[in-house]
Amino acid sequence: MEKRPFGRTGLQVSAIGFGCWEIGGGYGQIEETEFARAVGRALDLGINCFDTAEGYGFGASERALGRALGGRRRDAIIVTKFGMGYRDKPKLRDASRARVMASIDQSLENLGTDCVDVYLVDHRGGHRRDRCDLCPSRRQPGPGPLGRGRLRRERCAAASLP
Repeated sequence: MEKRPFGRTGLQVSAIGFGCWEIGGGYGQIEETEFARAVGRALDLGINCFDTAEGYGFGASERALGRALGGRRRDAIIVTKFGMGYRDKPKLRDASRARVMASIDQSLENLGTDCVDVYLVDHRGGHRRDRCDLCPSRRQPGPGPLGRGRLRRERCAAASLP
């Protein structure tokens, strides 16, 4: 499988990624055993980039991916996102430091891992750089808002938008 750089993260990911939104629900019945077999087969074929999010099925996608990877976690680059789907927030969006901290802890628990490879804020429109603690304009010197150890890279997926 061809590998490519994942932006400026320094990580090499497969040219084909594996999206996990569907296992979160809302797309009809997907058997978790079939999902786990598909994840295993993807890894066998050299696919190492798995995309999920806290908001996909309120964590169901992350939990299913964590179970499916099992002992092969080290073979995978997990990309997960937060920032969307909070009913108590305007436009359902929140990228505050408090949300970052709460969301990464929940994602780590959901995934059954101690580290996420790439952590993105996902706004899909309505992004506010002045409210996003992962945006370069709000970053403080030193470790990012999550500190060291919980993830390899943290980025704002929308930071390059106009």
